[in-house]
Amino acid sequence: MVESTRVKAEAYMDPGKESGWKKLLGPSFKERALTGIIKVDRVAGKSAATRTFAKYPLKFLIPSKIAASGVDVVWIYAISYGGGIVSNDSITQRVEVLPSCSAVITTQASTKIYKSVKGKMCEQILQAYVGREGLLAVLPDPITCFKDSKYMQVQEFYLAAESNLVLIDWMTSGRIDNGESWEFGLYKSTNHIYLQDEKLDQSTPLFLDCLCLEQGVGISVADRMQGFHVIANMVIYGPKLAAFRAQVQKNVQALTQTAFTRRKSADFTAHLRNSRSSCTEPLLFVSCSTIGLLDEGLVVRAVASTTEVVYDFFRAQLAYIVSEIGACPYASR
Repeated sequence: MVESTRVKAEAYMDPGKESGWKKLLGPSFKERALTGIIKVDRVAGKSAATRTFAKYPLKFLIPSKIAASGVDVVWIYAISYGGGIVSNDSITQRVEVLPSCSAVITTQASTKIYKSVKGKMCEQILQAYVGREGLLAVLPDPITCFKDSKYMQVQEFYLAAESNLVLIDWMTSGRIDNGESWEFGLYKSTNHIYLQDEKLDQSTPLFLDCLCLEQGVGISVADRMQGFHVIANMVIYGPKLAAFRAQVQKNVQALTQTAFTRRKSADFTAHLRNSRSSCTEPLLFVSCSTIGLLDEGLVVRAVASTTEVVYDFFRAQLAYIVSEIGACPYASR
């Protein structure tokens, strides 16, 4: 479907509802033209992308043969031209997953954030609605910020009753092979999740989170990270994902116990003190905590020394919901 590139964000927001957008981004957000729109609805009893719109620098690919046969889900690849986001780019997306539909949003590779020009920032903004008994899995590759880049992203999710969400949000220290490590100017990622009450026509905050790493504020980012090169978060919520959530929590607890044995703790301490120490095993430290009044959600946080070890971790966890999402987006990484 061809749509005007002058589509306004306010035209696709529910009228009369006060959104967290205004607080996060200020009143000027209403003047932002949407860069991408996705709507997933049921067609002939199956989930289907019934509406898509994208303009430069964003593009959507919707392949039909990613998910295993018999799995009702739409896979969407969000792609930026040139494989990254340049200074002063602004990508604003709105996603709707209607009741009883399922969708996966992923990427083909890490998103590169190029060097800031004249101090200008680039940004990505996502607002998503998931209808009753719907499922949305946002499973991108990591953000990789180049030296002197400035990047901000805001992601807002509105969940109806009995809807389900898997969110992975992660970043690397930069182009390590080029000698860059935590040398960007600014990285800020905000994730807000709200529960929609249709009867009262209001939203209740479920999860409000922000990670901000900025140079020139206290000690350098590299000194703060002490040899780690990846920060990752995963949020799991919803009744359809209860067994998955319980299994991931069990796995994380087992990894935590293993990581903090006396031997590994000693190796880790030596690694921080001397990068040439005998600790050659990739480091991965994970923790988890429940969210929601009835602990119906789970937040997993991780730091790691290599991107590969985080890919391994995510592949191992997502294997438990292949029956829901049809495949693992990191299988070939």
